[in-house]
Amino acid sequence: MTTGRRERDVAIGTTTTRAGIHGILLSTVTPVLAALVLTAPATAAQAVGGDGGTDAPRARTLQAAPAVEVTVDGRLDEAAWAAATPARDFVQLVPDEGRAATEPTEVRVLVDDDALYVGARLTDGRPDAIVARLGRRDQDIQADWFYVYVDGYQDRRTAYGFGVSAAGVQRDLRISDDVQRDATWDAVWDAEVRRAPDGWTVEMRIPLSQLRFNRAGEGGWGINFERKVARTNETSHWASMVQGSESFVSRFGDLGGVADLDPRRRVEVVPYTVARLARAPVAAGHPFRKGSEAAGALGADIRVGLGSSLTVSATLNPDFGQVEGDPAVLNLSAFETFQQERRPFFVEGADLFTVAFPMWPPMFYSRRIGRSPQVPAPGAAEFVDRPTATTILGALKLSGKTESGWSIGLLDALTPTERTRWVGADGRQADATAEPFTHYAAARLAREFRDGRSRVGVLATSVNRDLGDDPDLDFLHEDAFAVALDAYHRFAGDRWEARGGVQVSHVRGDTAAILRTQTAPGHWFQRPDAHHVRLDPSRTSLSGYRLGGMIRKIRGAWNGGVRGQITSPGFEVNDLGFNAVFDRGEANGWLRYDRYTPGALLRSWGIGTSAMVQSDLGGRLQSRFHDLGVNAQLLNYWSGNLWVIRETPAWSSTALRGGPALRRPGRWNGGLGLSSDDRAPLVGRGHLDWELEDGTAGRRLNTQVTLTARPSERFDVTLGPSVSLGRQDWQYVGTRPVDGSPRYLVGGLDQRTLGLTTRLDVTASPTLSLQVYARPFVASVRYHAFREVVDPAAETFGARFRTLPVERVQLDGGDVLAVDRDADGTPDFEMADPSFSMASVQMNTVLRWEYRPGSTLFAVWTHDRDAFGRDRLDLGEGVDRLRAAPARNVFMLKVSYWLGR
Repeated sequence: MTTGRRERDVAIGTTTTRAGIHGILLSTVTPVLAALVLTAPATAAQAVGGDGGTDAPRARTLQAAPAVEVTVDGRLDEAAWAAATPARDFVQLVPDEGRAATEPTEVRVLVDDDALYVGARLTDGRPDAIVARLGRRDQDIQADWFYVYVDGYQDRRTAYGFGVSAAGVQRDLRISDDVQRDATWDAVWDAEVRRAPDGWTVEMRIPLSQLRFNRAGEGGWGINFERKVARTNETSHWASMVQGSESFVSRFGDLGGVADLDPRRRVEVVPYTVARLARAPVAAGHPFRKGSEAAGALGADIRVGLGSSLTVSATLNPDFGQVEGDPAVLNLSAFETFQQERRPFFVEGADLFTVAFPMWPPMFYSRRIGRSPQVPAPGAAEFVDRPTATTILGALKLSGKTESGWSIGLLDALTPTERTRWVGADGRQADATAEPFTHYAAARLAREFRDGRSRVGVLATSVNRDLGDDPDLDFLHEDAFAVALDAYHRFAGDRWEARGGVQVSHVRGDTAAILRTQTAPGHWFQRPDAHHVRLDPSRTSLSGYRLGGMIRKIRGAWNGGVRGQITSPGFEVNDLGFNAVFDRGEANGWLRYDRYTPGALLRSWGIGTSAMVQSDLGGRLQSRFHDLGVNAQLLNYWSGNLWVIRETPAWSSTALRGGPALRRPGRWNGGLGLSSDDRAPLVGRGHLDWELEDGTAGRRLNTQVTLTARPSERFDVTLGPSVSLGRQDWQYVGTRPVDGSPRYLVGGLDQRTLGLTTRLDVTASPTLSLQVYARPFVASVRYHAFREVVDPAAETFGARFRTLPVERVQLDGGDVLAVDRDADGTPDFEMADPSFSMASVQMNTVLRWEYRPGSTLFAVWTHDRDAFGRDRLDLGEGVDRLRAAPARNVFMLKVSYWLGR
């Protein structure tokens, strides 16, 4: 039996049964590494698409002059501006990298004890064609822009950017890890723009209290300026940049004249008040709910500077009612859907709590803080009053970088005990815990060397819950800890980079909690054929690890690399992190060629290929694929990309959700994407991707088109229809005990989803805007051809399953499937029909008015409704059902007031 099993493994290429993880790594990474080594010398000598791979030194310098009697009005007519040395001779990044900018730009910098001043004259040969489109603050609109970037730490890795459009729209951002941009960082600063006969001018005043810097030495600060001309799609810099390079801050020039500046003590308090009115349908006789409910709250955000470069941020009783809600999704897998964090306090500075290893899921996933309560309402409850989200009592964050080069990030948050009130059928009223009192913490410490070209860091997280003696909470971890060590190192003139890391996790709690973790999706210690794991119901703790390493070439026309990682079955970080798949060894390699020099037809193009192999730690192949992709941009700025992927037959340890590994067919998939010229009044983008499975009817087709119309400089509207159609012949349905052993059921599945994302932006001024977001969504899922798994390792697809006689019957007003396994005319068991349909619509309308710098008024209307059923829906039926569904409306007014210095 064993010999035959190995022969079947080899037949579909699962040689990892013999070679293990080391064989995976060698077979995948060796060809790619050899290709990179062979191409490296040629790349260093070429100028195609880059600077030949050598790091440009900070050759450009500028001296800041004293600021005397400067008024920020955009005129630049004070004597101090005339006395300052200008920064000139900007160099294009696009469209013609390395050439002189087509329009002259002059920038001067002034400084006093309180602020940094930046003045720019942006000459334009066609001043009537300057694009001065309006948009809300921080929106990256299609317009003419001017930016200044300041590296106050002098670490060549971190900077803060301040941008102003030709219409006076402000945008600020934080840059970390040399190239990673975070546009959620907000500062309070002044800027004015003015149109001139030969172009336009910008005048900025950036308080030193809003900058992050150490006391400058002889080298001063790092600085760069950027100009974007919308009509020609030209981006130029004072200190030149390179396309396709993972270097930005490290290429800045130097700013002198700031050596005597002392970092300012920063104190900012933003109190706010919220009034809310909610209207929602309520069941007759509901003892806890009313059709209309009003509420109010007070809170505050606080920032205080500590020493030269550390900042403490705190939020008390936060309210995020102005934040856009999560879109509806159809998820038929066993795994949680990852949702983007949108709450400003947690988004800002999120990069501080990430490890320097690409593609690792986050060990710190801030959406766990304030999550939906995890404890379900009692089964006997007829009426329930249960919070939809956990209250955040307060959160505290410390961030910054010391003069000795240590980056620090600390976050601490508390959520209180949440209660569910409920009434049973007998009229008895009671309450129960919905979420226990919880303490969340995360800490990051990193040290950079060699002017930011090397770094080592550590990230630690912890979750502590007060479970008391409540048996209903035994399924939760009482404590959860995780620690990560990571490092990167750039070498060979910054053309190559090596990264590595290791993570360790430990959770503990009642035996029920640890048993739940062992049997949870992705872990599945109960798998009968996974001999490298063992289910232990008596455990009160569980530990695991993840480790990985990577080497890649990041500069020049040829780029690529190799990467490998291993995740143990017991690795668990989901109390404060996000991770779906465990028990994996993975190796992948990639190779790309990019050319950015315009030719006769193409402005730029690229081609790339990659390969990946995944195995569980028992050596069973889980996935192996190869892909090829090409992308190109035409001279008229239309662009497209095309890709195809071949995934060979392998095993799936997740298909039966705790059952044995199932042999799965190979498949082809690919896609096409197209984008029009972003400068036009009507911009279109679209993509189509498909999948075809070998030997089955399995197939998938997804398409989405996005059209953005700009009928005026104050008005944008975006429509994004999407359609998804799919068929699957072996979708998991459930597990049923028969004759004392589990039976695994799958079914044929037809699914289709229709969605329409609509966005409307109306901007009256840079400080007053109206946004409307709406997304109707209709999904239909239909099961047929139910099958029982009889031999998951069989050679052919048909031999793995037995089709079951199923009779659809009505029971208690719903469809029930009576399953006759042995076809003797007597049902062996019954199960609910898994087919369903859903329709939903979400709408969010936000009026935002920044009535003074840093102080904002939000008026918000949120509307949503949804409907579920068991019948198939088309678009028209979904719309009709939504019209009939009860609606929920929330009206909110939030006012904040900035106090600071």
